[in-house]
Amino acid sequence: MSVWTKQDFTLDFYFRQHWHDPRLNFNDTGEDELCISNEMLDKIWWPDTFFANAKSAHFHTATTKNAFVRISPSGWITQSLRSAVLYYCY
Repeated sequence: MSVWTKQDFTLDFYFRQHWHDPRLNFNDTGEDELCISNEMLDKIWWPDTFFANAKSAHFHTATTKNAFVRISPSGWITQSLRSAVLYYCY
């Protein structure tokens, strides 16, 4: 008879996504990029991202949300978040 022990493992990492939203174009301003504050993060569209086989996941919020968003003049968005995901280990 074999005995299986279920264990978990946690990953703590910086998660980065890159997508295009043409509604955020600002080509005529002469700016190289916009850096968005934490207060404005809820005002833009985000991809519906999930972590397959995750038991739980959270984004770090030490004093403020650990997130950083840059928007290029052509509407390309780069988001960086500090994350922790607990995974099942079979």
